Amino acid sequence: MFSYYDRACDSMVSMQQASEELKAVKSQLRELRILQSGASIVTHSHREVEKLGREIKDLELTLMPYGITETADDLQAVLDAIDTKLQVSDVSIPMSF
Repeated sequence: MFSYYDRACDSMVSMQQASEELKAVKSQLRELRILQSGASIVTHSHREVEKLGREIKDLELTLMPYGITETADDLQAVLDAIDTKLQVSDVSIPMSF
């Protein structure tokens, strides 16, 4: 037979457990919202990259009738080679003070 005191203690323990569980759930909810925000940004960025890729392909196709057959990747490779040559020549130029 439980006394009023025993039932009150049990209620207090149950309330404390419920409070701790509520805190844990709120913390998990905050973490999920942060992850959702990050996922939304990644999804948006991915869509933008795909859109830009389609636009580049369309531009490449538009230039083909004019005899321009280089792709954006070809041009990027040329730019990278020029950049590398510039970096090498910058290193070989002695600095005078």
